[in-house]
Amino acid sequence: MGEPFDIGQEWALRWLNKNHPVEAPRNQSPIDAVDYCQDVANAVNAHAVKKLAEFEAVLRRTLMDALEGETEPKCVRVSAADLLESDRMTFLGRKITHGVERPRRFPVNLHS
Repeated sequence: MGEPFDIGQEWALRWLNKNHPVEAPRNQSPIDAVDYCQDVANAVNAHAVKKLAEFEAVLRRTLMDALEGETEPKCVRVSAADLLESDRMTFLGRKITHGVERPRRFPVNLHS
């Protein structure tokens, strides 16, 4: 059995399944769906790495605070909106949205 997908690959594969075929806006070069989805996977993975680093920093502070007897709860927020509105995802969204100069979020359903 092959290697399992990382989170970005799984997200991109599910997105492509939902949005195939991926068509470029008029007057733009055709979109290679495989290359495009690799870019999407890389963007999702970068977001995941950032959130994991934030979580690790909070966990480290929390553990050190426990040594001092402090027990105030701390949190790292992870939301779909953060990912879909990130600069990297909206940059990729601009490549495939028709007539939108700067999409406010990554398009999750092109065919509805």
